[in-house]
Amino acid sequence: MKKVLVLDFGGQYNLLVARRVRECGVYCEIKSFRMTMDEVRAFAPDAIIFTGGPATVFDQGAPMIDPEMLSMGVPVLGICYGLQLMMHLLGGQCCKADTREYGKTELTHTDSPLFDGVPETAVYWMSHGVEVDRLAPGFEIIASTEGCRHAAVQCREKRLYGVQFHPEVTHTERGTEILRNFLYNICGCAGTWHMGSYAERTIEKYRTELAGKRALCGLSGGVDSAVAAALLDKAMGDRLV
Repeated sequence: MKKVLVLDFGGQYNLLVARRVRECGVYCEIKSFRMTMDEVRAFAPDAIIFTGGPATVFDQGAPMIDPEMLSMGVPVLGICYGLQLMMHLLGGQCCKADTREYGKTELTHTDSPLFDGVPETAVYWMSHGVEVDRLAPGFEIIASTEGCRHAAVQCREKRLYGVQFHPEVTHTERGTEILRNFLYNICGCAGTWHMGSYAERTIEKYRTELAGKRALCGLSGGVDSAVAAALLDKAMGDRLV
């Protein structure tokens, strides 16, 4: 089973990124940008997505990662702050945007596997006050808006892609197609995973690990503990308190 690592930089749409990936039939997990390289290697992702975030990439104390993550040979998609971080770490440069883009914006793209089957011009959702000023070596522009020259970039050879817009929100007309292109065409995911199979595997895992044992589950009434209780109930039955 292929899996995607969604690296969280504190943006408002981070959970939505994971939801869209799962809706494409691909397993993913959200982890903090503070993951060490040892932890990333242990997770063994088949692809990595950098989410957006509220920080400014060139400010002191901005969220950073080990640049080695970009040379693992794993496809990476950087969204908004994720794009800026990629450029910053690989020798490009970001700056304050002359015009802050927020809301629906018309974007035009060139040929790229990221935009396969997507109309040349469509409406995308922008939310940024910082933009890429100079590309990192090996990258090229694949999409622009009237106010943002580097709206999407790629280093096709290394399978590194970055978008300044948010493909995960419904305001972006063809966002799901773009994510699907990344997952299927670039990363080679098959789209065969579904939440039901995850539940089945999890139930079987704890049925085996907790065979003959009893467990206590604290149930707050929130979504997380309710799901945990439901899975454990199916795995343990009346041995669960």
